[in-house]
Amino acid sequence: MYDKIVQRGVDFIYKYADIAQQDREVYQYGIELVLMYLINAGTLLLISLPVGHFFDTLALLTGFALIQSFGGGYHAKTHLKCFLWMLAGWVVSMLILPFYSKLFAVEYISILVGLFFIFEFAPVQHK
Repeated sequence: MYDKIVQRGVDFIYKYADIAQQDREVYQYGIELVLMYLINAGTLLLISLPVGHFFDTLALLTGFALIQSFGGGYHAKTHLKCFLWMLAGWVVSMLILPFYSKLFAVEYISILVGLFFIFEFAPVQHK
């Protein structure tokens, strides 16, 4: 089913957007990435509902998408590994979240560490 959705998306773009035949693989890969991100993000949002972190998760996913769009990032070899890494990052973020309201310095330390990694390593090229 997943492959059918991707293929239909590529066919739609090919039909209406005047792309060259040799570029089909590029568009296919892009549609796969977008579709997997939507599935992963949707799953995390569903998981976040019963634990009361829907808006926190939405903010995390928005920031993650922006940083990854402009800074590149790690691409797991399989979609499952991608989801598991995303889930692990979400769990760590949700575990740290309660400390933001209790310890004022945690927020600033997190921002500084995050900015360090962005300025030190971004953009990351996929290999």
